[in-house]
Amino acid sequence: MQVTIGSEQLEKEDLRALIQAIRACETTTFPEKEIKIAVEAPDLSMVDMDDIIRSIQPPYRHGPFTFKRP
Repeated sequence: MQVTIGSEQLEKEDLRALIQAIRACETTTFPEKEIKIAVEAPDLSMVDMDDIIRSIQPPYRHGPFTFKRP
């Protein structure tokens, strides 16, 4: 299964809040499972993306992995 969410209007803190909400729902509803999340945000730097992903609580068991597409 793959879910895609798109927005041209989300800023750094909006994206952080969205990912944190997904993580909170995941840990409450599926405590024995971990959802993989792929985020493409060309307007954000690698440092910003690392900051967002590393701030999510509870931390992911696998990752985070950030990379810049060519």
